[in-house]
Amino acid sequence: MRSVKLVSLLSVIILLSSAGAQDTDGDGYDDEYDHRDDVDATLMLKLHQFNTSESEEWDSSNGAPDIWFRVCVDADQERVDCYDSEVWADTYTLGNDWNLSINIPDDSSLITFTIQCRDDDLANDDECDMNSDVEEWELVFVFEWLNEYSMEYNGSGFIDNDTNWKNAASQWEVISPTTTSVDSDGDGYEDSVDDFDNDQTQHLDSDGDGYGDNASGNNPDLYPQDSTQWADSDGDGYGDNPSGTNGDKLPQDSTQWFDSDGDGYGDNASGNNPDLFPQDSTQWTDSDGDGYGDNPSGTNGDKFPQDSTQWFDSDGDGYGDNLGGNNPDLCKNSPAGIPNEVGCVEAEILDSDGDGIIDAYDDCSNSDDGESVDSVGCEIPIDWEMRVKVGLAILGFIISTVLAVKKYRRK
Repeated sequence: MRSVKLVSLLSVIILLSSAGAQDTDGDGYDDEYDHRDDVDATLMLKLHQFNTSESEEWDSSNGAPDIWFRVCVDADQERVDCYDSEVWADTYTLGNDWNLSINIPDDSSLITFTIQCRDDDLANDDECDMNSDVEEWELVFVFEWLNEYSMEYNGSGFIDNDTNWKNAASQWEVISPTTTSVDSDGDGYEDSVDDFDNDQTQHLDSDGDGYGDNASGNNPDLYPQDSTQWADSDGDGYGDNPSGTNGDKLPQDSTQWFDSDGDGYGDNASGNNPDLFPQDSTQWTDSDGDGYGDNPSGTNGDKFPQDSTQWFDSDGDGYGDNLGGNNPDLCKNSPAGIPNEVGCVEAEILDSDGDGIIDAYDDCSNSDDGESVDSVGCEIPIDWEMRVKVGLAILGFIISTVLAVKKYRRK
């Protein structure tokens, strides 16, 4: 019975190869696709402790176990390459670096590492029956270049994204990356370049407004290049932030977006609840289409919103000022009282002096009976000079006529 300790099993350095304009860290991977462009892409596998009491199974030559380990890398279910070099157990250490240039597709979503323990038993050449002999393996990701990773041990098909990977033979532990390569949310973007350290669905915020560029992620930014807008609840193409660029003043109505006068009615004449007076915050509708707003207390308010022939009522008697409209008011400045069918009260139809001019418009309400008056009920002054001239003319005509008759008779 013997106990063997392997302090360092394998160190693997994977150089990702990709043609690109810039490769800051010299790892062979273009910065455009390198989420950690300042650190080498390194994967390390260590066997911390190896104890075995099954010396017969492991001991097949010279009294020392004849074992080696095969490490393969798969990308998107296709084999990329394998490290498969027999190393005798009496060295106890695999110190060789595995240097490999790999061109992994930019859209690759999964890398699988397969670890196999091999011996020289031809009948069982794929794996070793290790039972619980391997006490602890340590898997250190110095650089995670893809969004997901998984581990399969002994070809068992066991895959687990938790921090502890276990099966009947061993325990694998993922050691968290160093502070320079922390990826808190595990989305494949380290915190130093991830605008959303704790949101796996977002990593980039181009305009810096706090909403992610990924349209299918949490709290997506529908306007990734506009820091003043991010959401559009009604889908009309105008952002919900009313104070932002092209802000939607009516964010729950896809038919309206602008409200120039701020009265709550949209400027779009063909939309819902349109503002017929977009520059007048006191008016918005005009039911009868006469050009005067329905709000009676607003600018040029329509006192008759259902009658397109009337709009003003100066004396408030219910009869419109427009003499050519329906039910016109013949007395537009009636005093208090009950108006008749033409908008006049009793006082307005009295004619105290009988001159034909009602008292409401009679400036001379005490004219003498029979006197000629003008349009405001006042007596028309007599032109005596004209009357004398007319009288003399008439008298002269009469005298001339009489003299002519007498002369005729004498003959």
